[in-house]
Amino acid sequence: MVLWKLIYSTFLIEIFPILFAGLLKVRSGNLQNQNIAEGIHSPEKTQKEDVHPIIEILTEQRIITLNLSNFIYAEAAQNYVSIH
Repeated sequence: MVLWKLIYSTFLIEIFPILFAGLLKVRSGNLQNQNIAEGIHSPEKTQKEDVHPIIEILTEQRIITLNLSNFIYAEAAQNYVSIH
């Protein structure tokens, strides 16, 4: 009976510092992640000049340049490709 009281009191004394240290580590990690996330979603980085991405397709006879906004999908069957 005395052994169980000793184990119980030791467990209670040890668990609180461990939980507190873990809580501090998780909290500091969350703050670091939030700082990184704010840097990623910064409006200054996402508002760049108006860019129109293009796709260049190399064929045997020529190079075809498509505006990405006009490209819907491409189908391929053996050696034939259809671009829509």
